[in-house]
Formats: sequence, structure tokens, C-alpha cells
Amino acid sequence: MTSFHGHASPHCAASTSAIDYDANGYPSSALDSNGNRTTYQYNAQGQLLEKIEGHGTAVARKTTYEWDNKKIFNPIPMSN
Repeated sequence: MTSFHGHASPHCAASTSAIDYDANGYPSSALDSNGNRTTYQYNAQGQLLEKIEGHGTAVARKTTYEWDNKKIFNPIPMSN
């Protein structure tokens, strides 16, 4: 886990964020300063397959990614 701590300023409140990594070193989840969790899933090549923002909430947003043979991805946004 890696944590980030931001100091308060006149334009921004103090914040803390954390990122967890999987066994391959890819981010597996991120927690922002408001407690919102985003999770990530990858294929064997390390390409992002799925991102869920607001994981575990009623307003979670899931985006899946498809990769072609040229390693170009096409995000497919999906709700809940």
C-alpha cells in the first residue's frame, strides 16, 4: 500500500489517499480522501480490463475495457 498525504492550503483541504497493488505491481484499488474506493482488474498482459468507481456503493460505476491485437483499448462505460 502506498499512502499520500496532502497538506491543507487556502484553496484545498488536507487529504489522504491510498493505493493497494496486486502481486504483479498493478494498482488493485485506490481510496481517495473522501473514502471513495476504485478497484481495477487486469489481464495476464497487465492491460486494464475493468474499473469500478465507487466500489461497494449504490452509485458504483463500472467501465470495462476491450483490447485489440494492436493493444488499443476501447472503454465501454456501464452503470452499476
